[in-house]
Amino acid sequence: MLKLSPAQALDDCAESTAFSYYNTAAESPGGGQVCWVRYHQMPATAEQAVQGSLWIAQADTLVKRRVADLMIGSHNGANQFWLNDHALVYESEQHIHVIDDNGNPITEAWRGHAGHGGYGQRTPYNIYDAQERRMEVWEFDLETAQHRQILRNKDFAPWQSRFPDDHDPDPADWQVLHLQYSPDGSALAMRVSVGSTPAHQMLFTVDLSTGAPCFFGPKPMHFLWYDSTSIIGHDDQVPGGPPSDRSLRRWDLQGRFLETLAGPGNHLAISPDKRAVLSDSWYRSDPVELRLFAAGVLEPAATLYSHHETDLVWKQTWHSNPSFSHDGQRMYANLARANGTVQAVRWQLL
Repeated sequence: MLKLSPAQALDDCAESTAFSYYNTAAESPGGGQVCWVRYHQMPATAEQAVQGSLWIAQADTLVKRRVADLMIGSHNGANQFWLNDHALVYESEQHIHVIDDNGNPITEAWRGHAGHGGYGQRTPYNIYDAQERRMEVWEFDLETAQHRQILRNKDFAPWQSRFPDDHDPDPADWQVLHLQYSPDGSALAMRVSVGSTPAHQMLFTVDLSTGAPCFFGPKPMHFLWYDSTSIIGHDDQVPGGPPSDRSLRRWDLQGRFLETLAGPGNHLAISPDKRAVLSDSWYRSDPVELRLFAAGVLEPAATLYSHHETDLVWKQTWHSNPSFSHDGQRMYANLARANGTVQAVRWQLL
């Protein structure tokens, strides 16, 4: 039978603490350090940014230190991630920063919205040019200190005939978000919103050597790369294949169904060996639960938490945003508490 340690808080402070995007590793690539953000006040709304700080600790002892002050909201922390074992990327006040693990800037900050993680020394980001009404996708290479444009939102226009009939016809109104490198670093996956509802959220992948987009179709909820030729996510609207019942499924890059990996869920993470999945309950569910699945099994192997703090999680968007350690032995997630705060916690497989 699967055995887990009790949830362990990374930070013993009375303030709220949180991780980054779902499936974005809290641990450094070598597993030696872990990062999170601390909130010095609670945001009054999901949109409000408040004063906070970025912290790192030794993964084994949790001896911690503060490495940056920043402005953060409740949703996805500071979009922070490890670029390598001694460099972190984070976002504050619409600027992206790269620092070492002592808090020293490595390069000059730049305007943009950070993606879900780096590859090698590269960081994906998007920027919105308000004057030109243009969304652009870029990447920054720390090794060369160069910024490179990948594409603009108008590059998706050739697929308009496959968008919903009521989509916004002007590409200047489209938004490109949630940039994720493929496991081999050769491509980026991204959400392209061509209207105001979930049905208008398309999924594309882009070959970084050619700049050529590949149309997947309507995106699954909280998509991830499974390998460099397929995508996973919770199926709430993907056409074809089994009924869209929010189960975790895998498709090829053209949206063709391949397999079902787990039962219904929402914000997810997959272990490095692809044998385990973490996922929380669907929006507005009560109770809010975080479950551990064995890949290929529809019923959860364990429930890591179950609570009724629905306002914190759904109204204020303190989502679970789970992740695994790089060896798959530790699991990280945000846990809403009855005292009105949120805590960055972890579990150890025993």
